[in-house]
Amino acid sequence: MYSLKDYGRMLSDRVRMRAYVRALEQTVRPGSVVADLGAGTGIFSLHACRLGARHVYAVDMSPAMTVAAAAAKANGFSERITCIQADCLRTYLPEKVDIVIGDLRGTLPFFPGNLEAFAHAQRHWLKPGGTLIPKRDVLKVALVRDRLLYEKITGPWRHQPAKLDLSIALKWAVNQFAHVHLKGSALASAPKTWGSIDYGAGIQRNAQPLSWKSRRRTTAYGLAVWFDAELTATIGFSNRPGSSPAIYGQAFLPFENPLTISAGESLQADIQLTQLDDYLWSWQVEHRGSDGAVRRTLRQSMFLGMMLTTEALKNLRQ
Repeated sequence: MYSLKDYGRMLSDRVRMRAYVRALEQTVRPGSVVADLGAGTGIFSLHACRLGARHVYAVDMSPAMTVAAAAAKANGFSERITCIQADCLRTYLPEKVDIVIGDLRGTLPFFPGNLEAFAHAQRHWLKPGGTLIPKRDVLKVALVRDRLLYEKITGPWRHQPAKLDLSIALKWAVNQFAHVHLKGSALASAPKTWGSIDYGAGIQRNAQPLSWKSRRRTTAYGLAVWFDAELTATIGFSNRPGSSPAIYGQAFLPFENPLTISAGESLQADIQLTQLDDYLWSWQVEHRGSDGAVRRTLRQSMFLGMMLTTEALKNLRQ
């Protein structure tokens, strides 16, 4: 559950807020009915009312709805904003709405409940032909050459005083998803498109693995993953490395071992996503020589990064 400080950080993300406000300005008309999905402190609800919405249903199970209700009253919108503190998947509104707006992402759009919430809202809340904001998120992947970032993850387990050996923990450390803020210079390749989320139709991903051919000798330490958001057909933003600082940051999938590739050689990455209680990423990476022959293969998964007890493993098998 987010804290008030977390919501403050979201409000301070000017790139995100500017894009969402512009999307509301483009879609809200006098008399519109809006649903604010995962409303938090109600900022999108307030903007919708400012732009002439007849009514807004602000839905969130967070205690931050107390702030949303107080903010609605303070801005003179208490008669036009209905705050519903409940699980959106169990919520049915008294009328269909013209617009559903929300941001339930984490670092990536694959945050527990995000896609399910939008599917429920589209099916049960939205008028036929109504507008979903966001419209689509496109997932991008690139190689990372940031050695210092990699050492922050692996160094504590490789280097210990008094000749203690904690390297056994590396197998967990390199199979975990890391939330990072990368500079553009941290990338060792151009980005490739892994797939996309159409909020009206679901996940669509490329069938073929991603591939990068190197023009010069370089060392790759992992994969960066981010998204380009399309809020409407003409308004969007990105949390790509090197962009204006955003609350989302990027995801970093480290390699078990750094891979040094020479000019003419390539790396091929097959990235899979599995949904359990959470979303688990798996990444298989092949280092291929200039002749196309496989030199080395890494097979990694967030499942291997889970520090599971014997009892927990039994429960997973069941």
